[in-house]
Amino acid sequence: MAQGDYENTVVPTYVTNYTNDTFIDVEAVTSCTCAVKTDGSVIGFGANTNNCLGAEVGTNTNVPVVISGLSNIQTIGYGVHHGIALSNDNNVYLWGRDNYGQLCSTAQKTEVTDLSGVQMVAAGRNHNVVLTVRKVYAWGDNTYGQVDNGDVLLVSTLETQPSIQYQTILHL
Repeated sequence: MAQGDYENTVVPTYVTNYTNDTFIDVEAVTSCTCAVKTDGSVIGFGANTNNCLGAEVGTNTNVPVVISGLSNIQTIGYGVHHGIALSNDNNVYLWGRDNYGQLCSTAQKTEVTDLSGVQMVAAGRNHNVVLTVRKVYAWGDNTYGQVDNGDVLLVSTLETQPSIQYQTILHL
């Protein structure tokens, strides 16, 4: 667990090289973990499948590495092989696998410029959801209707969710 080896542990352990740092957010999925430091940088470790830890990392890493291209971040979310981050100036960043349109682009790291006033981000298995002022947007895999566009299709563009846009949403 980020100790430079691949041994399982049953005891909570500090993440190597970061025992003196403080963190404001953490996200763990099937095979990788990422955390946001108070300075807004993001570290990750584990499997780098489909570059979910950033293209610069290479394959897997058993020690934490800084995910380049992300700074001033306040919160992150992770799907199976993609990440979403919200910066302190309310910009949304996406990286990793884009097999269902969850990156809105073919680039390995994308800044979503079609949104303003973003307050929260969340990632599902292969889709993303963001909360802006009184509106929810979703995009990506819609196999089970999780993007809520009234159809069960792949959605690779941002879609407003009219059925819930005026409800009070406290947490995604």
